[in-house]
Amino acid sequence: MAPRNTSSKAKGKSRIRRFFGNWIVKNLLIAVGIIAVVMISAGIFLSTYTRHGEKILLPDFFGMSVAEASRIADEIGVELVVTDSVYNKRLAPGTIFSQMPKDSSYVKKGRHISIIINSIVPRKVKMPNLVDISLRQAMANLSSKGLQLGRLNYRYSGEGSNLVLEQRYRGRIVAPGQLVESGATIDLVLSLKDSDRTTYVPDVRGKRYGEAVNALHDNSLNVTARFDRSIRTYEDSLKAIVGRQGPEPSRNPIARGASVTIYMEPAAVVPAAE
Repeated sequence: MAPRNTSSKAKGKSRIRRFFGNWIVKNLLIAVGIIAVVMISAGIFLSTYTRHGEKILLPDFFGMSVAEASRIADEIGVELVVTDSVYNKRLAPGTIFSQMPKDSSYVKKGRHISIIINSIVPRKVKMPNLVDISLRQAMANLSSKGLQLGRLNYRYSGEGSNLVLEQRYRGRIVAPGQLVESGATIDLVLSLKDSDRTTYVPDVRGKRYGEAVNALHDNSLNVTARFDRSIRTYEDSLKAIVGRQGPEPSRNPIARGASVTIYMEPAAVVPAAE
């Protein structure tokens, strides 16, 4: 019995040798091997080239000097690129006004971070033509020019409600194309139909200053802001959150153009809105 088993094993080994000795099989195996090596090499290269899995949490560069922000950027492995400038009188000249991607975003090492800096001198921009467009369109146009929406004043008119009748800068009508300082505040005179005299007060508690102001303006309301004494810098004011408001949110109507006071507090001490 033992010799038969030995003979069977020998025959099996012989068949295997003949199979792998076939030139077609050899070429197929070589091709498979080459493909495997190429795929593994490509994977290693791409992983190295893109630094696969290496992500950085971006800090907030707002308010920093370019030199300070660049030092931090070098330490974490990203590069800052100045793409534009604005002028904001409440922010120190030459400091960073905004960044893209935003802070708290995850990026890969080597990523370029676009920054907009605050100009040392006021930059002039051309006043857009806001007359005969809606309040919402006017808000968007002002924002795109780096201008601030000021007070909303209403005048009865047969042209519908919330259409811009006049645009004013420092109390005087400002013509389209006239140069004004970037960041300037523009007041609007808006049309009002008798049937549209009222609006409603939205709930802006828990929102940041810019979000709260936009929401109130969008509801045809003026804004008065009161900041907590602990909020001492412009940077602090942008990070502050509405703690309370007056009048409070209500389903009862209120006159368009009425003022809502928002009380800004540091985010850490603001209670959750009910």
